[in-house]
Amino acid sequence: MTENQKALLNEMRELNRRSNEVLELLLQEFDKTDEISQDTEFTNEADRVDEIIVTRYLHELGMMTHLKGFSYSRTAIILCIKDRSYLTAITTRLYPEVAEIHNTTPAKVERAIRNAIETLARNTDSKKCYELWEGRRPTNLEFLARMVEKYEVM
Repeated sequence: MTENQKALLNEMRELNRRSNEVLELLLQEFDKTDEISQDTEFTNEADRVDEIIVTRYLHELGMMTHLKGFSYSRTAIILCIKDRSYLTAITTRLYPEVAEIHNTTPAKVERAIRNAIETLARNTDSKKCYELWEGRRPTNLEFLARMVEKYEVM
């Protein structure tokens, strides 16, 4: 093994160690917060980290957690993060998948997400919501797509 290969291997090990530390910190933070219920719909650690990040961003926007649309939006965003093709089939694939996870109907998922977005736009103190969508209420698709974009930029 050459010196460059050894150095690269050591760098990769260090990056892996650091990413494990970050993951552990995020999971510890998850355990401390009551923002996400313990009956979360995501079970593996990577999905739980995504859930924490998406939850925090929705909180920063001002979306109210007591609305069903909050948890449906969070689930939909995470599914879209994992597979962007959901955004091209929101009514035929995404809503049914979210509905199945939450044991409800696709129509109720769509309506709850729309209501959460309307409530967010109506009640937000900051201008974040209006800055993101240029002063108008976004459609469900626009909202979910922008949240996925924000996640990818983070």
